[in-house]
Amino acid sequence: MATQTRHRDAQSAFLSILQGRYADATDLIAIMLADDPDDPDAHLAWGEILLAQGRIEDAVVALQHAAELAPRNPKAHFSHGTALIEFASRELVFFRRAAWTEAREAIVAGLDLTPN
Repeated sequence: MATQTRHRDAQSAFLSILQGRYADATDLIAIMLADDPDDPDAHLAWGEILLAQGRIEDAVVALQHAAELAPRNPKAHFSHGTALIEFASRELVFFRRAAWTEAREAIVAGLDLTPN
């Protein structure tokens, strides 16, 4: 898929997510992943959908993968941190400290990539 088309599909997927049209976004993500299984924007968008649907553990995995695929993308780190905060607030006390620490690290990584 051409870079311009991929970028347009990613923008459309994120817009669909913002509008709550998860089925439309999922269709676009499926096309993006069929073309490139390591498309960081597709994994980021998928993680955002999972987070919105309350599938927190799945969102953490997808967003961590997005951050690994695009280590210079602050949005990937912020979204991963947000998912970890949700995870930490829902899980047993035993898991909270590790999740909070990882969330802080993800958010700080995003901040480090954000221009002043």
